[in-house]
Amino acid sequence: MYKDTRDKCKFLISLVTNFLKERLKIEFIDDESFYNFVAVIDGVMLPRIFKEAVELSYKISLRVKDLLHLVYAYLLSNSYGIRFFLTHDIENFGKIKDEVKQLLQIEVILLAPKQKCCTNS
Repeated sequence: MYKDTRDKCKFLISLVTNFLKERLKIEFIDDESFYNFVAVIDGVMLPRIFKEAVELSYKISLRVKDLLHLVYAYLLSNSYGIRFFLTHDIENFGKIKDEVKQLLQIEVILLAPKQKCCTNS
């Protein structure tokens, strides 16, 4: 039906997002203010999300990807009342969950990875 790859991708994305919205009642939030450029130092401009990540990086030791996820949660918490951050990354977030709660008022919930239930006999 769709010959162009771009059209196929758009169709699949619409299927997935509609399923998440309709069946699972997930709300998607797109806040463009996260990407507005703000002054940092000496006229240097960065998107707000990166400015927040840089500032938080001095207080919490995390990999960049994890730090950005946490900053998204923090910015969403200010606007939409997000209070929890769920992760399977026990190794990295287990060490800093108390700091996150104190600094950002977000509780890190550590989810144990799924265990294999069956063995071959």
